[in-house]
Amino acid sequence: MSFWVWNLLCLLQIPTMASSKNVESSDSYDLDDIRFWNSIGRRNIEKKLQLNPHLLKVKPPKNVILFVGDGMGIATVTSARINKNQKAGIPHLNKPLYFEKFPYSGLVMTSSLDHHVTDSAASAVALFTGRKVKTRTLGILPSAKERCPNSTSYDIVDGITEGVLQKGLSVGFVTTTRITHATPAALYAKGVERHAEYDEAEVRCARDIAKQLLSYPASEFKVLMGGGSRCLMDKSRNGLRGDGRNIDLEWLRLGGSRKVLRTPSDLDQVDAANVDKLLGIFSDSHLPYYLSEKLKNRKTVPRLHEMTKKAVEVLQKDEQGFFLMVEGGTIDIAEHENWMHVTFSEMYEFEKAIQVAREMTNPNETLIIVTADHGHSFTLPGYLHAKQSILESSRVVHRGGNTVDRVENWLPTLFFAVGPGYRNGFKEHPSNAEIEQPFYRHPTPVPAPYGYHGGEDVGIWADGPLAELFSSSLENTEVAYIIKFLLCATTTDYTICDVSRSSGVTLGSADSLDGFVKIASFLASSLYSQKKDSSPQSKQMYDSSYDDEFQGLGSLG
Repeated sequence: MSFWVWNLLCLLQIPTMASSKNVESSDSYDLDDIRFWNSIGRRNIEKKLQLNPHLLKVKPPKNVILFVGDGMGIATVTSARINKNQKAGIPHLNKPLYFEKFPYSGLVMTSSLDHHVTDSAASAVALFTGRKVKTRTLGILPSAKERCPNSTSYDIVDGITEGVLQKGLSVGFVTTTRITHATPAALYAKGVERHAEYDEAEVRCARDIAKQLLSYPASEFKVLMGGGSRCLMDKSRNGLRGDGRNIDLEWLRLGGSRKVLRTPSDLDQVDAANVDKLLGIFSDSHLPYYLSEKLKNRKTVPRLHEMTKKAVEVLQKDEQGFFLMVEGGTIDIAEHENWMHVTFSEMYEFEKAIQVAREMTNPNETLIIVTADHGHSFTLPGYLHAKQSILESSRVVHRGGNTVDRVENWLPTLFFAVGPGYRNGFKEHPSNAEIEQPFYRHPTPVPAPYGYHGGEDVGIWADGPLAELFSSSLENTEVAYIIKFLLCATTTDYTICDVSRSSGVTLGSADSLDGFVKIASFLASSLYSQKKDSSPQSKQMYDSSYDDEFQGLGSLG
């Protein structure tokens, strides 16, 4: 090791000592205080820079694409990988999926502020804003006592999208769910319960989610694509709105070069060079499963990779850079139904979209992150032979000493804990013909209208500039923290731009010892000192009276 690298490493040890003496740790704050979650993210980056000083030479990403596989737990990834290789006749059953080849990976913790097992709303808010919130809430600070507070003072306004827009970058999202559904809505919705997607929804809020497509920040998004037209349109147009409003038509009148897309041909024909903003609403609710479209030999909606391609084409026009979120949302919807054939199909659509995005973008400029918001109560039990299809099942075997007892019960290799696939015991072995049916429900021992989420950690994979920062075990809030850090898209904590500005060295060009020492000195003296947040959102107290039991847990998505 050269002398200057050794000295740099010594300098990079200073922040840890300084922080232990002069900076309050996360233990000094409540869990609903943004400073608590910022401090966790800051410590993670500190450790990464200590271990990998070469990261200071890397130019930060210009663009970030965050792929969210809704419900894509570790067992889902594993079984999808094996199934794909078996179907293709590949002997190496663990040949990785496309995104599993990314050079850096880790685990993400998924709990919400108030539940061990999260719903998609709270988990998406964590991924997109960097703070934990209560289940079923969108854009609401934890101190609010209501799920639809009348005051805007409880709005979360320091997420990735707000920071990116304020910095002058472009923002977009693509999803296979309704554009007002929990995950995409977490990018823009404020002060609302997740089910208040339109004005006459079962849960009603003054600011329903669809209506918020017309206000900041969603009004400034350059790409919004998915399904859910019924939440945007008046009943006279076969929508669900009772207020007479047509959000899609109002969106067109917001100004600039805007275009609404409703069919696959609309998407094909649009010229990205001649439009500023796209609103794609291709179905009345979630987009139909690709497997359903394939079986019926039809194409009523565009595929996820096609929407992703068009989104990148539009956003890449911005020389300042962009942030794009792509959700494989129907992975989760299929798992709620215990339909693993459909889940696999949606997983492969998601995988293809990731590949398209990577091939379209410069890996030296665009950071791609793949993760999930949560898993499902799904696993792969038993000892099925590798030559058998992962869709098959085996007899329960008990080994005692030199004897082997085969119990009458059979054990499915793909197994949900709860859901509509309930079977009263596992005495009757399903035929291979039954198992191969596209909408075969994989069995569960506990009956429920919908499958439930799981609380285990999920995977994260990253490729591109400074992808190393997404390795190891992370809180889901850290995903947002690191993205905001890299895109300089926050006012509540230091960013990589502060490192460059205060050290006087342009990151990515610090080839000299002098440049490295300047950066290291700044990190030691400034970066990990607590940057005070003067906003009213820096301190929020937890109100336990808000807690209640889940109602219809399985349907939360």
